[in-house]
Amino acid sequence: MRLIVLTLLAAAAVKAQPYAVRLARPERPGQSYSVSATGSKRYNAIIGDRAVKDVDYQVAFEGRVEILKIDAKQRPIRLAFTVEKFAKMEGGVTIELLKPGSLVVVDGAEKQPISLKDGSIESTAREAFELVYSAHKPESPTDDEIFGTKDEKNIGDSWPINHALAAENLKDTGISIPEGRLSGTVLLLNKDKIGATDCLSIQGEMNADGLSLTSQEIAPGFTLDSGSVHARLWGCIPLDDSRLSRKEGVDLTMQMRLTSKEGVTLAVRTSQKRDAVWVSLK
Repeated sequence: MRLIVLTLLAAAAVKAQPYAVRLARPERPGQSYSVSATGSKRYNAIIGDRAVKDVDYQVAFEGRVEILKIDAKQRPIRLAFTVEKFAKMEGGVTIELLKPGSLVVVDGAEKQPISLKDGSIESTAREAFELVYSAHKPESPTDDEIFGTKDEKNIGDSWPINHALAAENLKDTGISIPEGRLSGTVLLLNKDKIGATDCLSIQGEMNADGLSLTSQEIAPGFTLDSGSVHARLWGCIPLDDSRLSRKEGVDLTMQMRLTSKEGVTLAVRTSQKRDAVWVSLK
C-alpha cells in the first residue's frame, strides 16, 4: 500500500510540474529537417441558390528542407525544400505536382514567396504548396508572440492568445477584425515524444466575426455583409532548444456573405487544413 501511495504521489508531482511553453524555437542557417506533411483545401461559392465553384482536394508532401536565412527574431524567412514526393489527390485521381529532386524555394521577403529554383512553378503546384508551408515575413509576429505565454504552465492550464497581434496578422490575408470581435485560447494538453525528443502537446482555438475586407481583389464588385473566421491549431513543441523536431497542424475555416451592386448574393466558404512532422537532421 505504501508503494502504491508513493507511486501515485510521484505521478501527481510529475503531472503538476510547470513547463516553459516556447512555440517558436530559435533557428539557424544550415539547420535541416525531414518533413512529412498532408494538407487539404475546400472552397465552395454559391450565387443565389446556384453553386458556381466547388473545389475539394488533398496534397501529400515528403522531403527535406534547409534553412537558408533567418530574421532578427531567429525565425526562418528563406528555406529550400527538396521534393521526394509531392502529389495532389482530387476526384479520386492522384497527380504528381513536382518530380523528386525538385527544389522549392520559399522566401517570405518576396511578394510571391514560393518559387522553383530551376524553372517556373505552375500556379497549381504553388497553390498546393501553400498547404504544406506558410511563409514568414521578416520581423512578422512569431507564434510565441501571438499564441504563447511568458508564464510557466502546468498540464491542463490554458491562456488567452494576443488578440491585437492576431488581428494584425490577419490583415496580411486581406481581412480586418474589429476590436473586441476576436477571441482565442491555448491549452497545454500533456507531455509527449517525437521519436527521442520530449515535447509538449498543445491545442488552440481562435474565433472572429464581424470582419471586413481590406482588399477589393478578394471579391471585386461585391460588398461584404457578414463574415467569420475559425481556426484550430495543434502541435507538439520540443522542451529542449537543442532538440528541434516538432509536430504542427492548423485547420482554418472562413465564411462570407457578400452582395453586388445589382443585389446578387454570394456565399463563400473556404477551409484549409495542414498536418506536418518536422524531424531535425542536424
